[in-house]
Amino acid sequence: MEAIDTRDWLGHVIVCGLQGLGVRIVELLQSAGIRVVVVGNAGEDHHLRLVQALDVPRIDGSPRNPDSLWAAGLAGALAVVCAEDDDLRCLEAALLVQELAPRTRVIVRQSNPAVGRAVTSAITKGVVVNPADLAAATFVESVLDQGMHRLDIADDTFLVRDVEVTASGRLQDLFGDLAPIVVMHEGGDTVVCPSRDYHVTLGDRVALVGAADELTSLSEFPARALGKDVAPGVHRRSHPWRTLVSTLSYGANSALKWTVVAWGTLAIIFAGLLMLGYVNSGPKVMDPLDALYFSVETLATIGYGDFSFDNQPAWLRWVAIVVMMATIVLLATFYALVTEYLVSRRIAATFGLVRVTGMSQHLIVIGLGSLGIAVVERLVGMNQAVVVIERDQNNRHIGRARTLGVPVLAQDATQAETLQAANLSAARAVAVLTSDEYANIESGLAIRDTLGPRAPEVPVVMRVFDRRLGGMLEERLHFHHVRSVSAVSAPWFVAAALGLEVIATFAVDQEAFIAGRLTVRAEGGLAGASMLDLPMRARVIALFRAGGLEHLPRSQTTLQAGDDAYVVGPPEDLL
Repeated sequence: MEAIDTRDWLGHVIVCGLQGLGVRIVELLQSAGIRVVVVGNAGEDHHLRLVQALDVPRIDGSPRNPDSLWAAGLAGALAVVCAEDDDLRCLEAALLVQELAPRTRVIVRQSNPAVGRAVTSAITKGVVVNPADLAAATFVESVLDQGMHRLDIADDTFLVRDVEVTASGRLQDLFGDLAPIVVMHEGGDTVVCPSRDYHVTLGDRVALVGAADELTSLSEFPARALGKDVAPGVHRRSHPWRTLVSTLSYGANSALKWTVVAWGTLAIIFAGLLMLGYVNSGPKVMDPLDALYFSVETLATIGYGDFSFDNQPAWLRWVAIVVMMATIVLLATFYALVTEYLVSRRIAATFGLVRVTGMSQHLIVIGLGSLGIAVVERLVGMNQAVVVIERDQNNRHIGRARTLGVPVLAQDATQAETLQAANLSAARAVAVLTSDEYANIESGLAIRDTLGPRAPEVPVVMRVFDRRLGGMLEERLHFHHVRSVSAVSAPWFVAAALGLEVIATFAVDQEAFIAGRLTVRAEGGLAGASMLDLPMRARVIALFRAGGLEHLPRSQTTLQAGDDAYVVGPPEDLL
């Protein structure tokens, strides 16, 4: 791409950061018809290629360098979006923009709420956005497999709900005034915001928007609600001995377990030999209990003087010598392994296992970063039983999770024994939320292998950073709950940069949607327009005017100056 001088540009948006979130923000701004300049050193090759394919000018330099910002046209910029993956770098860039151009709107990415509040008070004009907090709601809905999203509009509640069509026909005939936003055919094809004349057949899935009272009960419509009711996880009462054995054996390596087995086996064999060959000096014959007692006494290197090998057959004394020598080796090995077991860091995970063993219908969260802890907090607030698996024992959020009463296993989630320790076989769903895409895929495959035939029944919600990768994972590996934080949170950054109001973001299948409020102005282009004049891939679900809130306005309804239109659609079409 030929170099473009952007110093004198006016009304454009500067995006700092060439990672996944930044690229998605650039795509949305481009679709909204806003000129964009990217500031940042070359990131990953595919991100750089995406920006180049969009013909977006890029200043190859640090956004924390004043020269780079001036070269990007900071003097005439509408807004600056600081969207780098590192919170500290975003903070530094935002404060620099505030110093250089106090009147320019600044949108800052921050994952720490306390730092975010401090930054909000430090900048004159702008907003702080927490991507993890915004995306958490979408991941929670997916892991609970509700098939439903709630929208609070004015004083009313609207729902987005997935249903399965139980009769063929036109959407208008089947669902009346309810607004369809996605049709998912059995063959895998998806249609976004179809017209009400669109024809669906038995078995197709439709996402509908409507008032809560209309969608809570679907008895009057030829459809079956999808998703599960939100029920709290439970602590199943397992047998006390089983719980004790599971708790004590967790964290012990195979060598320790085999040492205990060898010691027990040797004790039983020696007891049998004593019953066969031991000659008692008195009239009493050595019974099984006496034989076992003498065997354990010998293997434990304890001599009470009540039994001895005096006057016993030579072969039995040779057996006793071998047993005592073997015992010396076994006990030394046993003590060493027990010491290693007790001082091992795995004891921290054992504390969590005490509560995991008896859990049923619980939710497993893998990865305790800013997104993971946000999801955990929401799930605990909904009275859900949660277990966390986090590889890094020094993770700063572990203390917060344990304060919430959530057991944390500091183990590798790609290992089958870790998943078994989290009681995966009885879990309701799993959310894989680490910041490593490959580790997420590896964990997802390990979960599927461990579950075996039960895998289709347990939703696995997987975090990815590339929307295209998410589509391929669904198509090729059949993961049906793949979500991208950048896809969910990017519309909030764009709306903040343009001064628009976003109510919510959510996902249906792999399609991202936003709900927003638009005020119709007399001097704008929407005054006098009917619903049919709006973009096809957008739905006006409510209209607030002097007469009150009108639900799902008809196609003949005309927008008037002063109306507040509540619109749902893909970000590319609405922004």
